[in-house]
Amino acid sequence: LANGAGQIASNNPKITAGIDKVNSGLGAGQEYLTGLADSAAGKTFYIPANMIHSSSFKPALDNYMSSDLKSTKIIIILKMNPASTEGAKKAHEISNMVKKSVKGTSLAGSTVAMGGQSEKIYDTQETASSDFLRTAIIMLVGIGIALIFVTRSVLQPMFILGTLVIAYLTSLSINQWIVKAVLGRSLLAWNTPFFSFIMIVALGVDYSIFLMMRYRELGEVNPGWSTSQRMLEACDIIGTVVISAAIILGGTFAALIPSGVPTLIEVALCVDIGLLLLVFLLPINMSAAMKITYEGLGRKKNKEEAK
Repeated sequence: LANGAGQIASNNPKITAGIDKVNSGLGAGQEYLTGLADSAAGKTFYIPANMIHSSSFKPALDNYMSSDLKSTKIIIILKMNPASTEGAKKAHEISNMVKKSVKGTSLAGSTVAMGGQSEKIYDTQETASSDFLRTAIIMLVGIGIALIFVTRSVLQPMFILGTLVIAYLTSLSINQWIVKAVLGRSLLAWNTPFFSFIMIVALGVDYSIFLMMRYRELGEVNPGWSTSQRMLEACDIIGTVVISAAIILGGTFAALIPSGVPTLIEVALCVDIGLLLLVFLLPINMSAAMKITYEGLGRKKNKEEAK
């Protein structure tokens, strides 16, 4: 026993030296692997040719490629929330990057398609934006033409449509502030601007037609009145009707707020704010615009005739 213990003691320095050498080798190996991971070679997944054609590798191909091996599927996991706006933009950027990468290669002309929740959200947002712009232009042009026949004027429809657009944009901005402060959401639902625009413009045009019809009737009954007098009197007469209708409609849309559905809540808030703005903006803007243009042009014409 004493002899064996002596041999272990004599070999202990060699054991320690061997362990140090192993540690040194592991450290060098770790450095090499770290450098390899950061290099261009580390970004390439290498599979030996004999492994690609082996029977054990075929099940893996079946999961990601078609039976004729001409179509493949790559699964990408994003770091951010795939349902967020950032995730949707990142998915579209990846799709564009892949389409550009295959150009000038043997895969040039290949069809590249991006699926998943993020790309669907991006496509929906893009489609909604283009549809909204087209719908808004068609609505404004159509309503403008109808107002020209109703008001028998070219300037008045421009004043009305300008007021409606201002009320819509203002209500949308205020709505976003409220949603961010109360609901904690930084962005409105993608379909809120579309439905809010339709409701605010449709209701605002109705109120403006009532106002301008009364304005024209007062001109026929009191031909001696000035433009501003007729407009103020029309606002005084129609104001009660418009305010009552706005209150009723505002209450109707406000009933959608407790629904808990983000789109309904945001559209209801936007329409209520828009109606409140129109109650004040329509009479103020129309009176000011009519006084500046019609009376201003009339005075200028009278001065020229007097000269």
